[in-house]
Amino acid sequence: MTFLRGVEMKPLGSSSPWGVKRWKAVVVQAFGAYGFKLLLLLAVSGCSAAGIIETSDPYKKLAQAGHLEQAGRVSVARRHIFEAIEIFQQQGDDRGLAEAYRRYAFLVRVNGVDVITRLAPPDPSQTPTNEDGRMDISIEYFEKSLAIAEANDQQGLIANLHYNIGGSHYFAGRLAEACLSFDRSLASYRKSVEIKPDLVVDIPPGVKDFPELIDRAKQKAECG
Repeated sequence: MTFLRGVEMKPLGSSSPWGVKRWKAVVVQAFGAYGFKLLLLLAVSGCSAAGIIETSDPYKKLAQAGHLEQAGRVSVARRHIFEAIEIFQQQGDDRGLAEAYRRYAFLVRVNGVDVITRLAPPDPSQTPTNEDGRMDISIEYFEKSLAIAEANDQQGLIANLHYNIGGSHYFAGRLAEACLSFDRSLASYRKSVEIKPDLVVDIPPGVKDFPELIDRAKQKAECG
């Protein structure tokens, strides 16, 4: 809840200067008895959403990590991803491992330094301290995923990863490296289409196809 940053939120209990009964009276007066029940239901559902059910399924852990990140619980999301990575490694599940590496690369890139530096991972060298460091770690994990994708000849995933590696280079100000990655992405995409002509690729709204996505990225990076 970043829009409430700096505001201390206290539970409505005996420590509240008004107490539960007073709050209920105010809500009922303003919204009626149904409004109070609805508010109570939302509060309960919010609490249950905050709790994460323990699971040993690494794919479920990745799904939970996504929900946690959206809720702003980045450090907990990171822990779930690394737990999934460990399980995928133990199970020898390369495809799952590639996805977990990719998820962590996004987690690092998307969240600002002020959030990431609070993650306190076991290895201090994995804690980025500036924008370039954040992108370097993002690229490192995209490349871990890429190595697995290449070993399994997953051309669609390879195209996605090269595109995102290019994005991280772009954000780090390394335009030449970004352009090279975008070219590699397009080449992998074309190879994928040759193998699977009906290949469906997720692209942002307003973009006709993957080649146009790459073209826009190259224009932004001022590729020659």
